[in-house]
Amino acid sequence: MSNTGQRLARIRTAAGYTQAELGDRSGVSQRLISNIELGQRDGTLETLQKIARALDVTVTHLTGEKAHEEAHDLGRSHVLRVAVAPEGLKALARDDDLCRSLGITPLEWSALQGIVMPYPIGRDVYLAILHMLRSCQPKA
Repeated sequence: MSNTGQRLARIRTAAGYTQAELGDRSGVSQRLISNIELGQRDGTLETLQKIARALDVTVTHLTGEKAHEEAHDLGRSHVLRVAVAPEGLKALARDDDLCRSLGITPLEWSALQGIVMPYPIGRDVYLAILHMLRSCQPKA
């Protein structure tokens, strides 16, 4: 799997899309998306633009050309921008004071976005999950 393919799979999953759903949204076939994710094909610039637009990210972010952009896009602002982000996670991201006091890192936002539940969960559940994530981190 290529770096772009790995990133595409991670971003697509975090956005809550299957390959077929992303294909429908982007106009790119599910087969091509699968091939890119598996590293079997490189997407053309036009293809990557369509996919990035459907995922509400930049091509630069999708291809990993700027590491700091990834941290930003997978952070709080990304949760607020992405239409498919779960409402409970959006509620957490909208609470400026709480987010500031918790100091949620881009890596933690990414982990929270990667949670897939068969039913909606609220802001408080995301807070509990964040607490559990932090309690599992090795001590420095």
